[in-house]
Amino acid sequence: MRRMRKKEAVSATATAAQDDSESTDEEAPPSPPASAYKIALVVRIAAVTVVFLFNVIWLVRARVQNGTTGGVGTAHRGTCDAVENLGTRLHVVINVLLVVVLASTTTFMGLACGPTRTEIDAAHRKRQSLGVGSLGLGNLSWISKSRATIYMTLLLSLIPINLL
Repeated sequence: MRRMRKKEAVSATATAAQDDSESTDEEAPPSPPASAYKIALVVRIAAVTVVFLFNVIWLVRARVQNGTTGGVGTAHRGTCDAVENLGTRLHVVINVLLVVVLASTTTFMGLACGPTRTEIDAAHRKRQSLGVGSLGLGNLSWISKSRATIYMTLLLSLIPINLL
């Protein structure tokens, strides 16, 4: 009889431990699947591609329709009101396209400068901290050279966009 009580006590303890571990798992928020990140990246790549194609098509259309004079192209010929109206609409479109490009570039910069677990561990061994989820330059000496190059290229590509 004593042996049965011990077995019951052991199985009750194991069940309680399982219940506790299950409740802690339920409290932690579920992480999004890796496919969600891949979809987001594909959408951003598609958005930047659409912006690029829009710019190329608009440039070719303007050149074919109006030509160039002395190396300067004309986007539209018409009355002052028509040109002014088109100018306003184009400025709105350009601003929307720039927001799309800036958002996409920022996403890729975050991925490029985000340290991996191995890079974080290496920095911690040397009593250094790294920024996780930030776009700071502090991580560049700890991440791989190729990712640092991608980050700097994207950063430099933003300068002309911000000057528009």
